[in-house]
Amino acid sequence: MIINPTLQRALRSKKITSVLTMKVDPAILGKSKVKSSALVDGIRAKVVAARPKTLSVQKDRFKKVKLARGKAVRIAVKSRAMRSPEQIIAAFMLRIKTSRRAATPSGTFARLIIRSAHTSVAQFNKPLTTCLGVDPATMGITVTRLPLRNPSRSSFSVMFPIEHNSVRTELMNVAWALRKSGLFHSVAVSGLKGMMCAPTAATRAERSFSWHLDLTRTTRAHQIPPETGGRALGEDIVIAHLDTGWAEHSQYNVAQINQRDSRNIITGATGGTAATHSILNRDAGTMMITHGTATGSVILGGPADDGKELISTVADDALSLNAKVVDVNGHLTGVAPKATVLPIKFISDNALIETPSRGVQGVGVFRIFDNDLVDAITYAVGQSAHVITLSVGGLLHDEVREAIDDAVKDNVIVVAAVGQTYTNNSVSVIADTLNAVGFGGGDSVILPAAYSNVIAVAGCGPSGAPWSESHRGPNVDITAPANAVWVAEYQPRDGRSDTSRRRETLECASGTSFAAPLVAGAAALWLAHHGRQTLIGKYESAEVPLAWVFRQLLQSTARPVGDWDEGLYGPGIIDVEALLKATLPEPANVLPPPAMVVGVVPAVSDVMLEFIDWVGTQSGNLQREAAVLWLAGQQSLNRTITVLGDTW
Repeated sequence: MIINPTLQRALRSKKITSVLTMKVDPAILGKSKVKSSALVDGIRAKVVAARPKTLSVQKDRFKKVKLARGKAVRIAVKSRAMRSPEQIIAAFMLRIKTSRRAATPSGTFARLIIRSAHTSVAQFNKPLTTCLGVDPATMGITVTRLPLRNPSRSSFSVMFPIEHNSVRTELMNVAWALRKSGLFHSVAVSGLKGMMCAPTAATRAERSFSWHLDLTRTTRAHQIPPETGGRALGEDIVIAHLDTGWAEHSQYNVAQINQRDSRNIITGATGGTAATHSILNRDAGTMMITHGTATGSVILGGPADDGKELISTVADDALSLNAKVVDVNGHLTGVAPKATVLPIKFISDNALIETPSRGVQGVGVFRIFDNDLVDAITYAVGQSAHVITLSVGGLLHDEVREAIDDAVKDNVIVVAAVGQTYTNNSVSVIADTLNAVGFGGGDSVILPAAYSNVIAVAGCGPSGAPWSESHRGPNVDITAPANAVWVAEYQPRDGRSDTSRRRETLECASGTSFAAPLVAGAAALWLAHHGRQTLIGKYESAEVPLAWVFRQLLQSTARPVGDWDEGLYGPGIIDVEALLKATLPEPANVLPPPAMVVGVVPAVSDVMLEFIDWVGTQSGNLQREAAVLWLAGQQSLNRTITVLGDTW
């Protein structure tokens, strides 16, 4: 067995140490040596210090792993053993029927994404009824067709009236049973793991509330006069903000928010307060509930020239290693203060499924339902949004990529955060673990950021150096400030009544969630500066999407800092001043985006996605460790797909 000594010394974490004791293909290990070492140096430094473990290589370890992995897989499939697909479906339908007699379950409903040659819900319902043995409508099952343009097949969302987390394994078994029927192209479990890429308490608080604008030269870009027919500061550009919603805050300019067309994808409501999130005292303990306001404030900031100052009462021990920052007066300036933000709420206030253990709020892990995200993207395009920003992501199916590709064809620029690593986040742990043994190409960028037509934004700190906890890899397009960014937030719960509104504050927080809206705001500045219609007139006849032009200029004007690793963080930090001054390329010279590097998170099959998601539930025990090893131990992607397919 071949062990990389440098990697062996660096990986002293209980969750990933055992990976080194298994047999690894020498060629794969050799290729991943440099990137793997870089990957773990910064991310795992704290874990190394906190949980040291002596590494030992035992000959019989791999045999033990084989036994353990078999046990872990059996836990997931034991209810399928010795049963036919028909019996599995019948048992699940009985569970649905029983649950409907009780009180309506809380949380999010279980869903499948089924691809079929049928072109309408009515046609699709016929084979579905055959498989289920009952008309879906009579059981409260909701079937909708996803609004995609794929001419060869359609995708349908099948939502069951039962809480997703209560039937995780059963739902995977039902997906397997429906696949076995041969009536559909594919069947996949929706609602896999996702993460909100902020906020957490910064390790140090920056005294300047606009350092991120200075570092990216956005402040100087605001002074550049627009081209003929253009506008300054993002005026007339619509940024669709797909997140948890929004709420009133003095440092989030309500005048620039399109409340009339704001949309709540979960409830279907439009306008007014439909897309707002709670800021009531009683909901102060709900993790990540105010994520949408925090990220949106990066784009707009407070109203211009209002003369008001907001007092920040940041008083969390995690904020600074030296001293707390309190009573700091400040005012937020947005990246694109005259752009219009269209809030689209596609994450419910109670969607969180994992409680973080770091910082003020930590990284929120929740269930992403593909049809909700597809509907959110489609709605944004239908409302003539020019830019879409996403500060969330995780494990997604191909329907989301198709929706994004459709949006880009309509000259919409889509920007997304790459995610960040935390030791209690199963998505991050699995990505780093598999990359450490050469599986995943050194890339841990989450979806949808990893898709080719998405601008994937990694994070840096105030010095310009890459943020150690940012995800990274060849799918990264650009880097922007993520660590210690000041955003609009609300104070913790106090002694007032439950229905009292939480008091406003400014928060110095960290997350690639803040890097993505900064780049989205820069996209709005660029579109407004040249005039979007002028840009379309230049490139549309050549069938060159504006997103491709923006990406090319974004990367060609980026500014590397110090010993920059372009293979992990893109060509450098965004330079907004240089972006606006750059000469527009001729259509023939615009290159399409490179193909997505298939890393760990953008896995190669729905079955593998389901397996990774299931692994994440085996938190902190031998089952999870064995399941990760089982997946990592496959020496080729094709073999992995085959083995998983047979097992499932």
